[in-house]
Amino acid sequence: MSVPVPVCRSADVSVGYSTHLYHPIPPPPTPPVPTYAIEIVLSQSWPPGVGLGSVKKTSSVLCGGLALMLAGHDCGKLIPQITIPLNNALLPTFLPTSKRKVIVTCFSVRMNGFPAACMSLRPPLSCGQPMSMPLSLTVTNFYLNVLVGVSAADVVGALIATAGTMVIDYLFFRPPGVDLTPGEEWMKAALGTAVGLGASAAQHLIDPRYPVKGEFGFKALGAEWKVGISCLSTDTKNNPSQVSVGAELTLAEHKGTGSSLKLSESRSYTWDAGGDTTKEGDKHTVGAPPCGRRTTPCSTSSPGREGARPRTCS
Repeated sequence: MSVPVPVCRSADVSVGYSTHLYHPIPPPPTPPVPTYAIEIVLSQSWPPGVGLGSVKKTSSVLCGGLALMLAGHDCGKLIPQITIPLNNALLPTFLPTSKRKVIVTCFSVRMNGFPAACMSLRPPLSCGQPMSMPLSLTVTNFYLNVLVGVSAADVVGALIATAGTMVIDYLFFRPPGVDLTPGEEWMKAALGTAVGLGASAAQHLIDPRYPVKGEFGFKALGAEWKVGISCLSTDTKNNPSQVSVGAELTLAEHKGTGSSLKLSESRSYTWDAGGDTTKEGDKHTVGAPPCGRRTTPCSTSSPGREGARPRTCS
């Protein structure tokens, strides 16, 4: 059983609201407090997100001449926020960490090899303080008659991932000027891995075609590493067991009061048990971690080699 949900096109627009820290101008000696914020209307092909590689869309599968959004899509950085009241000294610090990230995907419908993104059944996850929340809405795709079927496993995985992300954000939120300790960074990464494994394991229990997936990041040998695994799917043709390894080396970094900017070079490799999609990627990344804590920077990607056969929307 599945729920029909319209696809989302690159020109479809969304709007949302969230909570962010507020510190008036001029800043008083008291600490900032959370307040309501409005995120402006923008299209899924938000130019900064396209430039930094977070916008995921089809290359050859179109709807009305427009590309369709895929799993992993995030409108990305530099989304303007309007807080209430308006005179917020912290507004510039929100731009490098903004996001509207897809939560629900349709596992059964693949376009150019990736699951379709579904933004009408449950809103994308938007940035916020002390935690991100699913409070943005895509408003221009409801009338479309191009639908994909979202299954119970899709929804369950999305709910677990959403709840886990919100809890982790809340537990490890720090005010401006306060960094996570190395131990807290490891704990945050471990909990993120556990949430990903838990969400995919729940999907696998509902439908064995879903792979169990997990990714863990750590720092070693002067680089930031990510190791991922995907396995146990009974549909080995479309979901072969995979192991991926990525390393990111910082080339230059500038740290200021409450903010920083980092330029880095990264390389990633993926090996498939079936040899269907073995690929090699190369990325140049520019990141600005959020005020008061360290995170993985946003990225600009060049696809490298992709050996997978393209799949079309069915």
